[in-house]
Amino acid sequence: MNKITITAVVENTAPTGMGLISEHGLSFLIENNGETILFDTGQGLAFENNMKVLGKDISKIEKVVLSHGHYDHTGALGLIAEKTAFELFAHPGCFLPKLASLDQINYLDIGCSFSKEYLESKGVKLKLSEKSQKVSKNIITIGEVEFTNDFEMIEEHFYSEINGKKIKDTIPDDLGIVIDTKKGNVLILGCTHRGIINTLTHVSKLVGSNKFHTVMGGLHLGGADSKKMDLIIEKLKDFEIENLITGHCTGRFAQVKLAGSKSVNHDFIELGMPYSF
Repeated sequence: MNKITITAVVENTAPTGMGLISEHGLSFLIENNGETILFDTGQGLAFENNMKVLGKDISKIEKVVLSHGHYDHTGALGLIAEKTAFELFAHPGCFLPKLASLDQINYLDIGCSFSKEYLESKGVKLKLSEKSQKVSKNIITIGEVEFTNDFEMIEEHFYSEINGKKIKDTIPDDLGIVIDTKKGNVLILGCTHRGIINTLTHVSKLVGSNKFHTVMGGLHLGGADSKKMDLIIEKLKDFEIENLITGHCTGRFAQVKLAGSKSVNHDFIELGMPYSF
């Protein structure tokens, strides 16, 4: 098995002096045994600049995986589709209208700006499934994550729209990918809306192991209080995780709690940093 490199192309924070732009979004470029795969695209504000700064060619992207259908993960799809045809792996719910509202009167569109029809017109080959899909010889999507505990739930302000009716969005399209590397399984996550413990439980069943060399991505814990974080940190002990690398929507408080925990070796995602496996 050859070397696999994962580079954060979009992230909420940027390092000093490299010309990279940060934004509220996430995107990982995966160079996998001669194959170029993108996991999420960010909002679309920083992607093209950062790919250029990093010396990466957008036209080389062969496959794109979407963690879910929110704007901060899908915004550069149109840009990429203008430069190359690619296979797109996602949950079918990814393209439903997605909204946010605190009062059920004013709704903000937070969904994907590009329709399935538009992408197909650009030569994008859609591979949509609720179940795990094989992306490459050593990469799979994790499919739809089940709710298996009572402390990780979707916030009340997320909505979807079906047949003109606004309903609470349980974000079934929330997914990640598992990469089989010579160092062990590497789990890449977007926002983990359905919860990190729910997700790890689901993936452990899927791959038949609770051992992970690295878990990397956003954990959507920005609103978590001390009680919830203490519970999550305790539950992380049920899994063997060598490295937990977080960013994007994880939240600073959650990251500090994780960094101070003895349950897991925690680090922060660094924009532009190549992680090799």
